[in-house]
Amino acid sequence: MTPAARTQAAIDLLDAIIAALPPRSRQVFLLARVEQLALAEIGRQLGISRQTAHGHLLRALVALQQVPGA
Repeated sequence: MTPAARTQAAIDLLDAIIAALPPRSRQVFLLARVEQLALAEIGRQLGISRQTAHGHLLRALVALQQVPGA
């Protein structure tokens, strides 16, 4: 497998894992990691507490840690 193919396979796997997250965890993960919002701001936008946003982010990060080779 070429390096480009391995990279694309890894991206596809991460996309699948993110898509499989519970909707709220996926939303919090994308806001935190892609949009780079603080947990307090995510909480305000979603109408949840900062602690709840943190729990959703942790759930997403644990799922991503399960990626082989990560």
